[in-house]
Amino acid sequence: MNPTRADVDARIGETFLALNQIAASLSLIERSCSRVMEALPVADDVAVDHAIALRVASLNAHVTLEQIGNVADTLTTVLRFLAQQKTRTPDECLALAGLGDEP
Repeated sequence: MNPTRADVDARIGETFLALNQIAASLSLIERSCSRVMEALPVADDVAVDHAIALRVASLNAHVTLEQIGNVADTLTTVLRFLAQQKTRTPDECLALAGLGDEP
């Protein structure tokens, strides 16, 4: 069974919501790691290990946030493409998707 346009729009909307929730959580994690890392004394090897672990967690959260941005950009491109599909010929749709000649 092929999904309808409404099904696709709903799924993309749900995906945007999930991405926004994940991004908000990761931002909180990144800020929390940075705060704890700044206040953490590094007097011994255990504390240094903890600081390194917090730094790695913070960097991973930051990289993942950038990837979420890339996914959101891709979804926005898909939405634009779908919105233009109804008013364009099939060849123009392929061109918009980067699969054919420019219209």
